Amino acid sequence: MYVIAGLISTIAIVLFELLLLQIPFSLHDFRPWLVFPAGGLMEGALCASGLYLYLKFKCIHLKPKHFVFAILISLIGFWAINYIGYFSAYVDGNTINHSFKGMHISNYYFSFFDYLNYMFSNYTVKTYSSGGMILSQDNLGTGFHVVTFILEGIGFCLGGIGSCVFAIQGREYCKRCKIEFMSKKLYSFNPDKFDLEINELKCSFDSKETFKEQIQRKRIIESENKPFITVFLKYCMSCKKSYIEFRYMYPKLGRSNEVTWKENRDQLVQIEAPYQVTSKA
Repeated sequence: MYVIAGLISTIAIVLFELLLLQIPFSLHDFRPWLVFPAGGLMEGALCASGLYLYLKFKCIHLKPKHFVFAILISLIGFWAINYIGYFSAYVDGNTINHSFKGMHISNYYFSFFDYLNYMFSNYTVKTYSSGGMILSQDNLGTGFHVVTFILEGIGFCLGGIGSCVFAIQGREYCKRCKIEFMSKKLYSFNPDKFDLEINELKCSFDSKETFKEQIQRKRIIESENKPFITVFLKYCMSCKKSYIEFRYMYPKLGRSNEVTWKENRDQLVQIEAPYQVTSKA
């Protein structure tokens, strides 16, 4: 199913590219400094986004095979986006348009690869001013455009792999079954009260009702400049195990003197609940 999800997102990007060609504009052709495939990176990431979103929705642990499929899906997107340029290429008054006006370019004995060769030989690089005005249009030669075409394909692959950065950010997995934890913030408190809080919580394990009443009495209290401990409930949907996690958070000043919160993993405390407690507890 994750492959189908990736193909659906790829089809959506291909159709979006077809709409852009009506302007005319091509996102995958966006190359700062002439060679950096920024557009390829973005569209490769978007093509594979469906795959990663499906894995995230299903709480499935990312495996090497998922990265391989992401590359393949990105390459399919790369081919499809270039093919859609050929599919929508029509000749009207000796100029090529993508608005389906005139005769299709295949009527001039152009196959897909003939079309690519033609574009390599006749492609012009546009230079824009800061105000968006076109300063120049230059043809840098077939060799240059072949190289940038290859770099664009590599950009699609890297974009497909790179989209996992957003998909796995902040994700935690059960060590037993490799399925992502369901997580819910319960409350927070002053670190000085740690022993008292953990003892009260353990006592509330006598029943689910007692535990529920205990956490409902608590509040999320986060100081602007002092450390605090946040309590999380983590639940594995596969092995049906529940955990209570105490995370020690401390403030850190950023470059603009804004306070950001960091977690001290060395002070992480986790206890297992004696029964199944879901995030709805």
